[in-house]
Amino acid sequence: MAGGAGPSVTAQIALQARPATLALKPGQPPTPIWELAAVSHTRGVHLKRGDRCEVVFRNDLPVPLAPVWYGLNGPAAADPLRGRAPTAPDATETSIISIPNAGTLLTDFRLFEDGLKQPARPLPIIAEETSRIAVDRDEVLLIEEWRLRPDGTALPRAAPPRTRPRSIQSTGRLHASSQPPPMSGCGCALSMAPNALSSQSNWRITRSA
Repeated sequence: MAGGAGPSVTAQIALQARPATLALKPGQPPTPIWELAAVSHTRGVHLKRGDRCEVVFRNDLPVPLAPVWYGLNGPAAADPLRGRAPTAPDATETSIISIPNAGTLLTDFRLFEDGLKQPARPLPIIAEETSRIAVDRDEVLLIEEWRLRPDGTALPRAAPPRTRPRSIQSTGRLHASSQPPPMSGCGCALSMAPNALSSQSNWRITRSA
């Protein structure tokens, strides 16, 4: 028999590139953004080491895009972008990724940022060990930097650099201070070297449920 069947798929993710809004500063309306959302999951994406994952990507934005993966650390075959064009607007494509290691993965549109008309959010994905480790709970901390216009709306990452306020956000309360408060209940705190951010910086520290 020619051409045997390949390894079976053990997990599935449905990703959608879509417009959204995000509240970055108190007293101002949410800013328009683009996001990569896992529409197949309601409480974060958790895979397992060794998974062979089918990724169904739907592009509902007006420019060609594809999710770019960070942290796979696998062979070239694990890169779903290799040899493929980005997905056209209003189109859907399916690819396969392999999860060789446990850890935190990140997927975003960074390779296409020159064509982004709005700032875009990345999507963290957790790759767990095959045997779950006993812990009180898992917390995902994603820190993002947002460049703001004078009206409080966010600039795309590829916008020309110039003096402007910045907002540091983590996946909710906004703290206008040079240091964020400790994150109670998890035995950890977030700190940053003095003068690492301008005096106009804002902190948003949130723990995902």
